[in-house]
Amino acid sequence: MLSPIDELIETYKEALSTRDASSRFCVLTTVDALGCPVSRVLTVRSISEEGVTLYVDRHSPKVVQLEKNSHFELLFFWPNLMKQYKVRGEFELIKDERQALEWRNKPYAGRLVDLYHSAEREQSSVVDSLQTIRSEIGALAENNSEQGLTEMPDGLITLLIKPNYISAWINVQQDRIHDRRDYRFANGTWHQQVLVP
Repeated sequence: MLSPIDELIETYKEALSTRDASSRFCVLTTVDALGCPVSRVLTVRSISEEGVTLYVDRHSPKVVQLEKNSHFELLFFWPNLMKQYKVRGEFELIKDERQALEWRNKPYAGRLVDLYHSAEREQSSVVDSLQTIRSEIGALAENNSEQGLTEMPDGLITLLIKPNYISAWINVQQDRIHDRRDYRFANGTWHQQVLVP
């Protein structure tokens, strides 16, 4: 029987193989200063025995919120498979050379936006219009060619999620009795509970 982290890895690979439009994304929910949940879609970089790897801006609201309140939840939903996973646990912010290498292969427009966050305006800061952002990024592009923009901005960092709780929901069409399971990691092992759907 697969461990829940292995099940998550295998389902992620299956979603990628079916070209599920949601396969490379998850929803990260954090808690803001008022105690309200804040959710946003992020790109999944990898899922492994080590955990879930995400690339984030060190100064973004999500990181600030995580550092002030470590409660969070990741949500994966893969419609092609009709499977959902919720993940909680611990997190670690690390500088990762692999991230720097992958960043150099990122599309030029994405690298420019990362540079913009670092050099001009922090992520989620207020601006008067979308045109202002486009103009300022255009000015950055004039001074940073595609070939010359190879140094990853210092503010980018790897967010590694280390699961200690995984909740699985698998749609069963035949009898509508969906497969729901909660897994909690304690004392070095995963413990399973089957839930009524």
